[in-house]
Amino acid sequence: MKKGTKIALGVVGGLVIIGAVAGTGGKDKDSSSIADSSSAMVSQSENASQAADTSEKSEVSEAKEAYEVTYTNAVLHQDSLGEVWVSAIAEVTNTGDCDLYMSSGNFDFEYDDGSLAASESMVSVFPQIISSGEKAYYYVDTILDVNADSKLKLVPHVDAEKSTIDKVTLPISDETIKTRDLSNEIYLSGRVENNTGEDLSMVYVSSVLYDKDGRPLAVLFTILTDDLKAGDKMGFEATGLSLPDNMTPDAVAQFKTTAYPYEYQF
Repeated sequence: MKKGTKIALGVVGGLVIIGAVAGTGGKDKDSSSIADSSSAMVSQSENASQAADTSEKSEVSEAKEAYEVTYTNAVLHQDSLGEVWVSAIAEVTNTGDCDLYMSSGNFDFEYDDGSLAASESMVSVFPQIISSGEKAYYYVDTILDVNADSKLKLVPHVDAEKSTIDKVTLPISDETIKTRDLSNEIYLSGRVENNTGEDLSMVYVSSVLYDKDGRPLAVLFTILTDDLKAGDKMGFEATGLSLPDNMTPDAVAQFKTTAYPYEYQF
């Protein structure tokens, strides 16, 4: 190699190109073209990689927000003591392509003019994890400081994110809707089976009640506080806190019950 000759490195299509650059004008020009071409290709590759990263992040972001509130309803009723109760339900549908983890939310109750009548925090949601196309239900029975003849609009505030927990659902059998003789309270009885191969604690059981048009009416709920041993079955009774008097077995056209071990996503 002549004195004054330099080595030029370029990356083209993943290959390392080594060229000798002498002090003469012709060779410098050729080498400069190779270097410029290599730099452009590297730049294009980096841009493509950045675009892919951006697209991937966008898809993850969309997955976190891939849900829609598809139904809401709030029904007021007065108990024998004169307290005004509301049974409020919000249906959320997973419209994305990944499982969603549902956390407790918030309900605002508005008058017809949009003013706030009441607000309820820490509203429970059932079930905990929903796959694409599945539905979860925020539901509360609670006392409100309003007139019994008030017309209220339910405004739900949903908390959902991409699930990092595997969804586990447990088999349900012997389901029956009943009413208690004295109080006429509606409830659902049945048995849940642990088919996971390991002992479970804090098993949640929820049952969504629907009318003849497929609209959700209420959610009956219970927690099995005793450990459910692997392979065992355990009976349950799922109830509501204070349901309207017209919530009878005849009003329920169908129901869907889900049982699962509760897990926290941090």
